[in-house]
Amino acid sequence: MLSLYLIDSGEDVAPGSRLRIDGDEAHHMVKVARHSVGDEVSLSDGKGLMARVVISEISREGVTVLVHEVENHEPPRIALSVIQALTKSDRAHECIELLVEAGADEIIPWQATRSVGKWQGQASREKWSEWIRGAVKQSRRNRIPALGDLISSSADLKLSSEKSILIVFDENSPHRLDVNLKDELNNREDVDRVFLVIGPEGGITPEELSSLSNMGGITLRLGGPVLRSAHAGAIALAGVQSALSIWR
Repeated sequence: MLSLYLIDSGEDVAPGSRLRIDGDEAHHMVKVARHSVGDEVSLSDGKGLMARVVISEISREGVTVLVHEVENHEPPRIALSVIQALTKSDRAHECIELLVEAGADEIIPWQATRSVGKWQGQASREKWSEWIRGAVKQSRRNRIPALGDLISSSADLKLSSEKSILIVFDENSPHRLDVNLKDELNNREDVDRVFLVIGPEGGITPEELSSLSNMGGITLRLGGPVLRSAHAGAIALAGVQSALSIWR
């Protein structure tokens, strides 16, 4: 599979056109990945466009590529939003990478009651955004997941529509994802977004569970083994996509 680089969505990308790539993407292409003239790579605007291009020139000003093929991918029928409790700082990067690679369309940071990690305002937002972009390129995704605003309680959470489903993952739930989600969806063919709530290492508090339940959340567990918060989201995404038959 070809290496992927991100370009500005305002670029006019069409077969036969030439594009100039500069900045960090050009530096990585030449200095890190060691690409040379004649190499094929992929470009994406992070909004569904994917293009196969050939490097035609490398200079101090940047990299020029010739576009060979262009594909435009439609947004997924069902969007997946992960409400991720802040993890320990040494786990945060890994957590975001896994969520992107597993198919999240939106990541919403959550300062849960038992979260060990702390949100550092714009600095944290910039880090998460950088990690998301890096994971998009590594996993060759054609869309960059959105990064939502920090929430500190369920009152901050705004469900997008009545067609949304809110799933709260809790190790103490008697209901398993693989059994109960299909039952929940039997009469819900209109679903357009699924919110997945992933709690912190210490678990979701009873008060938080009650509040999320009052919002219509269904509480499920993934299975027997208890996963780290940084890993649970990726497994939950895999399970939900399998249950919905929308594996990305």
